[in-house]
Amino acid sequence: MSLGSAKGWGPRPLSACLPEHLAAAISARVDEFSRLQQAWRANVPEPLASHARPVRYAAGLLFVHADTPAWASRLRHERAAVIATLRRTNELRALSDLRVRAVPRQAPPAPPPPRSASTRLSPRAARIIGEASRGIADPRLRAALERLAAAREAPPPEKP
Repeated sequence: MSLGSAKGWGPRPLSACLPEHLAAAISARVDEFSRLQQAWRANVPEPLASHARPVRYAAGLLFVHADTPAWASRLRHERAAVIATLRRTNELRALSDLRVRAVPRQAPPAPPPPRSASTRLSPRAARIIGEASRGIADPRLRAALERLAAAREAPPPEKP
C-alpha cells in the first residue's frame, strides 16, 4: 500500500486533524487577521504602514508592533490621525485607541559559517592511516590513503 492511497494515508489538510469547532475558530481568526492587515495597508500612509503592523484587535483596542522605537514613537505621534482614518473602515469602526510596542521583525537565521577547506589531521591519525594503507589490496584506495597520511607530514603553507 502506498502512502498516498485512498485508505487515509498521506498528507491531509490541518482542518481534517482538528475538531470542527477548533478548525472553525482558527479559520475565523485567520480571516479576521487578514482583514485587519488589509485595512491597515489600505488606510495607513507609507512609510508608516511598512514599519508597523497590527497584531490584534479586541474591545476597541488595536495592538500594533513597530519595527523600532523610532517608528513606535512616530505612530504614537500620529495616533489621532491614524485612529480617525481607520474608524472609516467596517472592520475598525469601533476603534478607540492604539497600543504600540517596538517589536523588531525577526531576521532570517544567519547561514552557518563556511566549513574550513583544510581539516587538520593529527599526527597519530596520519600514522594509523599510513599503517592501515599497507594492508589494502586495492591500489587506488591504498594510494589515496597514502596521500592522506603524507599530507599531514607536509608543513602547512605560510600565510602572506
